[in-house]
Amino acid sequence: MKKQELLKGLTEKVEGLTQKKADEILKALAEVITEELANGGEVVIPDIVKLGTKVRAGRIGVNPKTQEKIEIAEKVVPTAKFTKTLKDAIAK
Repeated sequence: MKKQELLKGLTEKVEGLTQKKADEILKALAEVITEELANGGEVVIPDIVKLGTKVRAGRIGVNPKTQEKIEIAEKVVPTAKFTKTLKDAIAK
């Protein structure tokens, strides 16, 4: 499903919602989620997903061309854990 299809689906499900307003809502949702995760928080979208972050530890890697060992620094990565409700709904 592409963005336009999602917007159309939302406007069909919510009475009085225009595609322009639905687009604004999606953009605002993305901003709110991004800000919360950037601040180390988590976001729960009920019946769908729990979004958060975790620290991926640093490690030693190998350059495949030169076989030289390189140090890969630790970094923060986003995580997603899908709810049981969603899992059950798609496991027909």
